[in-house]
Amino acid sequence: MKLVEQIINELGAEGGNAFTVCPGRLAYFKGVKAVEELSSEKVVLVCGRFIVTVDGENLSVGEYFQGDMIINGNIRAVSTEGVK
Repeated sequence: MKLVEQIINELGAEGGNAFTVCPGRLAYFKGVKAVEELSSEKVVLVCGRFIVTVDGENLSVGEYFQGDMIINGNIRAVSTEGVK
């Protein structure tokens, strides 16, 4: 994961907040501060100063440890918005 961290740092991501998505399969999130919503069709996460929404089917948390989270399922869309 050192390459991913280097890319994130060079892009100027705050506090290492980033995510990687494999549509239809899974998504990996780094820097998760809180889970605001968790259902089989929608997951809402707070990552740094952003709200990240994952929409899909059969969504579930595969792993969650020290701010890193893997969401499994049929991921159809991921969107972000700034925290107000």
